[in-house]
Amino acid sequence: MARVILIGLIALVALLALLYFRPRRDTDSEQVALLARELALRPGMVAAEVGAGDGKFAFLLARKFDGALSMYVTELDPKLVASMQGGRPPNVTVLEGAAGNARLPAACCDVVYLRRVFHHFTEPGSMNASLFRAIRPGGTIAVIDRPAGLSFNLISFQLRGPRNRWGHGISIASVSDELRAAGFQVARVISWPDRNYCVIGKKPKT
Repeated sequence: MARVILIGLIALVALLALLYFRPRRDTDSEQVALLARELALRPGMVAAEVGAGDGKFAFLLARKFDGALSMYVTELDPKLVASMQGGRPPNVTVLEGAAGNARLPAACCDVVYLRRVFHHFTEPGSMNASLFRAIRPGGTIAVIDRPAGLSFNLISFQLRGPRNRWGHGISIASVSDELRAAGFQVARVISWPDRNYCVIGKKPKT
């Protein structure tokens, strides 16, 4: 009987995984257009993606503006950093970040966005402070992430970092509180494709 129950639980978890990770209709190109619209990106601005992974999304965004949008991308993994260096568009600067510091130049950006990486921060206080320094007065930060739901945590659980990151996700309230603690003003929260949300904050002009 116990074996049957165990097999049933394994099957349930596998089903939840399949449902969660099934292909979505929203493509990177569509989300690039959504991000550009929601953050009012325009030629001549400087943007940054923190935790850019392989850089695919950031490169699409950079190319959308035909080189008229300057970009920084940061990533912790040296191998990914090296890979991005080899394939980056000319208007993109690739930087190797650290756990507690995005290593972006001070006041370099009009916009900084993070896609499903905020919940991975093991040193959120110092990291958020570095993001605040990197954004110009009046600039924007956008945190795209997923709620810390029970079903997803059962599939992909992480026991590291602050307690509000003990699942593979983070609540809107936690993101908002951390942004405010860093000095940002939370402007709005919008829904995002793939069951994500986007918290948009502003750095005060003075």
